[in-house]
Amino acid sequence: MSCHLSYDWVAGRGYQLQVAVVAGTDRWEAWVIDTTTGIRSEIGVLEAPSGAQWLSSSSVVFSEQYVAPPGCPIEYASATFDHITSNEGAAAGSTADTVATSYCRNEAAALVPGGVAHEMNLATTASPPG
Repeated sequence: MSCHLSYDWVAGRGYQLQVAVVAGTDRWEAWVIDTTTGIRSEIGVLEAPSGAQWLSSSSVVFSEQYVAPPGCPIEYASATFDHITSNEGAAAGSTADTVATSYCRNEAAALVPGGVAHEMNLATTASPPG
């Protein structure tokens, strides 16, 4: 399952993604927390089908340009996914691998301490992440 939405990101600011099941239900809620202002914004609610599996001990995070415009004239963008935890911070995650694939072929992904960094449209930057 997934949800797609726009969010008013501020460049250079840190954000925390929080996903949690509503106790006693098959309903999942997700929030983005602006670590500068402390504002917590609900970004989605998913209702899992009855009998669906719970989250496994592994997951995948990614950033993606969903539409590849002719010539790929997208703006430079970067994201670092790090300090991944579960159970409200009680269990720390780890990063095993990273892959960069794109219609535009001008992106890079690299392991960084505690996570992964991803950059898109490297034509406007001097060096890849890491």
